[in-house]
Amino acid sequence: MSQFTYRIFSFTIFMVLSFAVISTEAKRNGENFELGFSTYNQDFSTAVETRTNSALLLSFEVCHPIAIGCEAQSNLIQKDRLLQLAQGQLRNDDSSRSRTNFNKNWKFFLGDEPTAKSPAYNDAKWRKLTLPHDWSIEGKFDEKNPAKPEGGGLPTGIGWYRKDFIAPSNFKNRLINIEFDGVYKNSEVWVNGHFLGKRPYGYSSFSYEIGKYLKVGKNTIAVKVDNSAQPDSRWYSGSGIYRNVWLTSTAKVAVENWGTFVTANLVKADGSQSVPKDVAVCKSKRKF
Repeated sequence: MSQFTYRIFSFTIFMVLSFAVISTEAKRNGENFELGFSTYNQDFSTAVETRTNSALLLSFEVCHPIAIGCEAQSNLIQKDRLLQLAQGQLRNDDSSRSRTNFNKNWKFFLGDEPTAKSPAYNDAKWRKLTLPHDWSIEGKFDEKNPAKPEGGGLPTGIGWYRKDFIAPSNFKNRLINIEFDGVYKNSEVWVNGHFLGKRPYGYSSFSYEIGKYLKVGKNTIAVKVDNSAQPDSRWYSGSGIYRNVWLTSTAKVAVENWGTFVTANLVKADGSQSVPKDVAVCKSKRKF
């Protein structure tokens, strides 16, 4: 049996056993299920639909084990929890995920200010703005700029961003992530003076877990962007936090960012549905 055939066979057995467990419990409780399976990912899209008549819809969204190198791990799903999800018995705050736009009320300084990573730094004279932001496009075209004509002929350099914010009220019991959809480039991020990491590449999204560095009251995030090494591109790249920023809050046990999940919707007799609740099925081994 080839590796491909083996993984497809394992995947099929896992889904059949999951359906058997849930449908058995449902019959015991006098309920009916409609089970929908779908598998997808960014690189390889496929969909399989299997349905039975029902008043209760349970949809599984699972990663494709061949396309993204991820294997279904049934041990990540506890039977009792899965059944609770299917029956809508878990509270919303047990598994709810919130994603808040974090674009407003930033401050910006064009130039290098190494002490700006400190929460005590005085940024009162900095420019106020709303993201996304590209400081290069605000400059003047000049073929003598380091980016040269092939890079757009606009100024680049180093810039700093800062923002004061209030942490979610329940942050101590949650996982709080700051997500950047794109920063060009060589970004370094601090929260309350704690260094989170550096992202050299400018065209991909990234995130950091910041809950352990938050405090009650005012918190400060600082981002340094360094696009001074020129020329570095055959086209115009821009400079700065040029895409959206998000603040995401999840339960302590949650689906990882861009991870795989199961969604269970309870369809009631009047046609209304409960709020979906997610649990992880498998975890991708791919690193971005």
